[in-house]
Amino acid sequence: MILKKLNAVLGLLSILFLLMHAGYSIFSYFTFYYNPFLQKLFSIPVMIAVCLHAVLGMLIVFTRPDGTEMTLYKKLNMRIVLQRVSAALIFPLLIIHINTFSWMNALKASGLKLVMIILILAEILFFAVVITHVSVSFTNAFITLGLLSLRETQKKIDRVVYVIGAVLFVTAVFVIVKGQITMFFMG
Repeated sequence: MILKKLNAVLGLLSILFLLMHAGYSIFSYFTFYYNPFLQKLFSIPVMIAVCLHAVLGMLIVFTRPDGTEMTLYKKLNMRIVLQRVSAALIFPLLIIHINTFSWMNALKASGLKLVMIILILAEILFFAVVITHVSVSFTNAFITLGLLSLRETQKKIDRVVYVIGAVLFVTAVFVIVKGQITMFFMG
């Protein structure tokens, strides 16, 4: 149980750092002020927390006797499936996310617009996967930490998190599509 609580704390820290990273990225987009040092300052804590969270999560899932047993969560089965599938997809998409800007620069020079469109779609998928993972995991962290026990309260918090996630996703799609088109398809 100590490992699960530590992982819940790491998950919540990951969300906090992710919001700070996304906030700076959105700020950069709207103000046209980009500082590579600040971008790294906001992205490195996310990477550290997410990597620790992922490693600990895998240890819990694969070393505990009940870790891979899905039937233990009868009513939450789809939620657990979404949580685990999205977790598995984050890292391959993260590699693309980290490299997208430099790849788009190289592709602009070569004129491979179809590949550029695929990269933009991969970025959108990355944000969908991250937001899905956060949305289905958020209240679970509070339950694990013993800070939330009532199912009705969980449902209410989940609804708020889903709405916030939808707004963040729409904002991310807008920023990605408009930003990438402006930078790499215009002029």
